[in-house]
Amino acid sequence: MTGLDRRKLRQGAAVVAAALALGGSYAALAPRWYRASATLVPTAPSKGVPGAIASLMPELAEGSVEVERIVAALESNAVTDGVVRKLSLLQVWGLAHVERARTRLWQRCWLKLDRRARTVSLTCEEHDPQLAQQIVAAFSELANDALRRVGRAADSEEVRFLEQRASEMRAEADAAALRVRDFEQRHRIVDLDSQSKAVVNTLAGLYGQQISKELQLSFMGNFTARGDESSVQLRREVAAMDSRVRALIEAGKPDSSRATEPGVLPAALAVPQLRYELAQLERDRRLYEASLAALMQRLEMAKVNVARDTSTLQVLDPPVLATSAARPQLLVVFVVALALGLVAAAAWIATGEAAVASLRRLSSS
Repeated sequence: MTGLDRRKLRQGAAVVAAALALGGSYAALAPRWYRASATLVPTAPSKGVPGAIASLMPELAEGSVEVERIVAALESNAVTDGVVRKLSLLQVWGLAHVERARTRLWQRCWLKLDRRARTVSLTCEEHDPQLAQQIVAAFSELANDALRRVGRAADSEEVRFLEQRASEMRAEADAAALRVRDFEQRHRIVDLDSQSKAVVNTLAGLYGQQISKELQLSFMGNFTARGDESSVQLRREVAAMDSRVRALIEAGKPDSSRATEPGVLPAALAVPQLRYELAQLERDRRLYEASLAALMQRLEMAKVNVARDTSTLQVLDPPVLATSAARPQLLVVFVVALALGLVAAAAWIATGEAAVASLRRLSSS
């Protein structure tokens, strides 16, 4: 190895040593950054959308809405300014305006959203590890309060709407019940099924008696004169029975006794129409009552949601006090310094050889 080569190696080693020295100086003098992080999850995920739609649109899958709300709450100015005020970051950082503190805070904090796991990770860095931990904890607490306040306002609006709708539904259910009552009073319905059976049984009895009287009248006509008192009496009874049968069968044609005395037996031919109309009225009444019951149940649940004071997000992984600096990392600094030193040494050696060659050409000329 010539003297020139040894000199080049010494120069290259000097360049590498200088780079390592600079890297060590940076590692020793650079400020330490300590990191704190927390993982947040929603307390109660939403119902989401059907599986077919969720597979095509993952952003609408179950729980995604709550996760997005957590991110929006954390990034909101209200929560950010609340963290600044709670920890007196204006005085800590020596700033005069909250806008600058807000910008600096989000320069040192960042979010990571995992829609599949439905989690939000909040990480903050500070020179003071305790301050970094306090910032993450304050973000979690204030975001939870903001989401709770918004949720309570939404629940209150739902309660007011449900109360108004329940009042309207109660009036509609009462009106349906009144229509049923008026229909039953107008047509003298107590129990339509029982009354229908009674009409059929009465008609069967009258038919039997009428046939018996007609047989007696036919038998007596062979032995007595037409003007005989017994024959006349039988004919009157048969006529009365026939009139009664028609009154029980035909609607709107009551006999004289039914016209003057209200009865409880409906006309037989009117029973199908009465049954149809009554079934419609009863169906409407049951529908309104069932809707009112479901609405009242939902109203009670909404009132419970307003009254309870539960968290809308949970801290799955709370922030802990950091014991080692997150950056600068000594190993990374020395590896980078070594790589830069080697590159600089190679460039210095190559440049030196080119300079020596130029000098030789000049001297020879």
